[in-house]
Amino acid sequence: MKIFNISCSVIVVLIALCSCNEKYDQEKPIIIAGKILNYNSQKENIDLTIYRVCAEEEKRTTKISSNGEFYFCFKSFIPLSSELNFNRATKVLAYPGDSIYVEIDGKEKDYVKLFEKTKFYGDSEKLNNDINAFFFMYYSDYESFTKTDLQQAAMSFDVEHFELYLDSIEEGYDQFLNQYVNIAKPSDEAKQWTEFYLMNTVYNMMIGYVFYHPFEDQSRLGQFQIPVSFYDRITQVTPLDYNTFLCSQELHYYLNRYLNWYIVQNMVAEQAYKQGLAEKGYVAPARITDSVKIDAYLKYTPDPLLYQLIYAEQAKRNFERLNVCFYESNKALYDEIIKEPFLKQTISDEYNALKKKLDNPKLASDAILKKVGNTLAKALMDSIMAENKGKVIYIDCWADYCGPCLAELPNSKALMDELKDEDVAFVYICLSADRRVWKALLGKHQLGGQHYLFNENQKEDWKKAFEISGIPYYFLIDTNGTIVENGSYLKPNVAKEKIEKLLN
Repeated sequence: MKIFNISCSVIVVLIALCSCNEKYDQEKPIIIAGKILNYNSQKENIDLTIYRVCAEEEKRTTKISSNGEFYFCFKSFIPLSSELNFNRATKVLAYPGDSIYVEIDGKEKDYVKLFEKTKFYGDSEKLNNDINAFFFMYYSDYESFTKTDLQQAAMSFDVEHFELYLDSIEEGYDQFLNQYVNIAKPSDEAKQWTEFYLMNTVYNMMIGYVFYHPFEDQSRLGQFQIPVSFYDRITQVTPLDYNTFLCSQELHYYLNRYLNWYIVQNMVAEQAYKQGLAEKGYVAPARITDSVKIDAYLKYTPDPLLYQLIYAEQAKRNFERLNVCFYESNKALYDEIIKEPFLKQTISDEYNALKKKLDNPKLASDAILKKVGNTLAKALMDSIMAENKGKVIYIDCWADYCGPCLAELPNSKALMDELKDEDVAFVYICLSADRRVWKALLGKHQLGGQHYLFNENQKEDWKKAFEISGIPYYFLIDTNGTIVENGSYLKPNVAKEKIEKLLN
């Protein structure tokens, strides 16, 4: 795959920033409209998810007219990706000012055929039809260039052999891209998008290895045998320019990989070596201060646009944890580093929304429940609250396939044991498991509390209603039935102090 090392792309990005900066300073409307062909009115609404850079994903819903037509309009400073969802997700890439018309076959249930039948018209017509052609080929031929089952490779290969496995995946992607280019004749933007998309799948495989491999042998848990050079692959990206933002959904994952793994692992390894906790090049526990983080962001991010995005992503991550302290104490630094108007506006909007939520948690809770509406998820949440009225409620959403979920269950049990004499209800919602496996896991961990095993409809409704994109995921509810906090960050060690504060 044709990729460029970040450290070599600084000049390219500087030129790109100079040439397209003027496009970032004004919001313009984007219209996504279209028609559901063969519409039978059984499903009244169509959903649109907008993936903004370094911001919460935005979900919108509109009614479909009797003849199958729909219409969305929103504003953006920069290009971005979004997804229409009727029976299946249909990706739509748009530039500010675009008016895009899309036709979707309402009867088609097959994912691959849906890509073949979906057609785009208007602005960015070729770009979106090119991406549709990519997905049609990708899902049609996926197994032909995935040489080994990922989970099996992640469980059984040592680091050296897993890196060779990733090399073989990249070679397969190269062959697939050449085939795609020869057949579809895509635009340059579409080709750049597909390269970025496929590289992100490789990065996801890397992180999957870090999570899955230790679980092959329980004795490996807690050991740090992965050299920090393993994460260097993450620095291979196409040059960041204006068109990179068309990959806004994938860019979100990439920024998290770059920040959480490449930067953090290098930073931890460096500090561990200084503190004598590990040999050079291997990761071990080490204390990381905010000042060390700030220095590391600059040291490990030579690309100037990526550097701004990393800071914006760090702010977003803290805001998701309901933490404004890091941003407030470093606001002068943020003002100095963040130059792009759209990033400044994004951070300001996210900060002001969080301050409003912190100032009035009841208002935030009512907003969440209003958004959920009259759904199965609302009925399930009401049932949990009614059963535990007057108590602090800690809800843990997990699944049997989720390594991080299972790793937190012993911590949750310890917290439950510590607070056994307090008015705290521990509620566990399993989103996916065979009933026998579910019971076996509860027995293995000797986990008390209240347990729910959701069926497929309950799971999908719960995840959609509360916008849960990853697990484990937690809710903390006070004695008045107010959802005080929710998110993946609210693990038992984080929740302990917050629960005690609510009890007091």
